[in-house]
Amino acid sequence: MALVAGSVAGDSEAGPVIDLGCGPRLTTRMLARWFPGRDIVGLDASEAFVSRAGGGAGAGADAGSGPGARDHVSFVRHDVRTVPLPGAPASVIYVRFLLAHLPDPAELVEAWTGDLLPGGRLVLEEVEWIRTADAVFTEYLDLMASVLRARQTELYVGSVLGQLQPSECEVDHNKVARLDPTTADAAGLFSLNLTTVRLDPAVTGRRSEAELDSLAGALAGRLDDGRTGSISWGMRQVVLRRER
Repeated sequence: MALVAGSVAGDSEAGPVIDLGCGPRLTTRMLARWFPGRDIVGLDASEAFVSRAGGGAGAGADAGSGPGARDHVSFVRHDVRTVPLPGAPASVIYVRFLLAHLPDPAELVEAWTGDLLPGGRLVLEEVEWIRTADAVFTEYLDLMASVLRARQTELYVGSVLGQLQPSECEVDHNKVARLDPTTADAAGLFSLNLTTVRLDPAVTGRRSEAELDSLAGALAGRLDDGRTGSISWGMRQVVLRRER
């Protein structure tokens, strides 16, 4: 998110900000802090995530950064492969850990840039590589990579994004940043993903319920481990600016 704050928040058009694949509002909450007073729209295809993101009094407090912030944040169930996006045209469209789950990433990026205001930015953050010697993390990553390949998508989609040049756009930023999360942070992310996908036929066809329970338990056992060094990954960070 420092990338968004540094190269986008300061000089982007003062239009809406759209968070694609918002999940339970974690990234939407960060965007609301970086863009106070803007209309923030979180989109997700999951009815459960959208309900969780927008429900309850706590949602407004988490999403914003001050009094009335809730009025500027909304959540909509929407298939992000369908344009125009709710809230478009936008000054910023933010995409994180999403394109690995969707086929034809180049076509989607091209479509999303069409939903930007002139001078608006499409900010992409996706995995380029992950390195770990932790056997539990390796098991999870191998499972996810095989499942995504079965869906004709790719876990390490960052390398694809690094080569994109959509029409009517300039590349403002294109680099790989190394991240060294704590073991707990990685386990938390992987646990959430496993909970979401474990009922998918592509998963159940590869692991039994007992094996999935064992993997989930092993990940849960790392949720209190605050050490770093067990896993690192390269995050491809791309900012595309629509020309005026």
